[in-house]
Amino acid sequence: MKDILGSIELPTEHPPGIRYAKSIDNWINAALRKMGREDKVDRIVWCVNKDIAPFVARSKFLVVFKEFIFLNLEFSPLFFENTTGQAQRREIVYHEVAHVVDSYSASYNGGHGKNWKRLMKSVGMPAKTCYTLND
Repeated sequence: MKDILGSIELPTEHPPGIRYAKSIDNWINAALRKMGREDKVDRIVWCVNKDIAPFVARSKFLVVFKEFIFLNLEFSPLFFENTTGQAQRREIVYHEVAHVVDSYSASYNGGHGKNWKRLMKSVGMPAKTCYTLND
């Protein structure tokens, strides 16, 4: 299992993420394992970032010579407050990890292309590009 450095920014009015920390770590590791890239990511960090709203989540990564990978997942408070449940949160984590794994593809285009869709389907997740949240 990859060692994941989770950090949570805790607003005073509502502490998002704290109760989901272990689940997020497990989902990231499971996604990487199922996509065959568990040993390829050297450092993983995730955090809550209120500044990315209206987006629910985003992935940022750095690939150096196809060897060292730094993965940073950011979740907006919407991820914790407005998703419909654990299944949707897990799907969103897989969605973001698939972007990183897709970066290895020769046909990588940075979006939701054929290889990204194939990765999502290979792990039993729908290849959705956007999500409906509870209001």
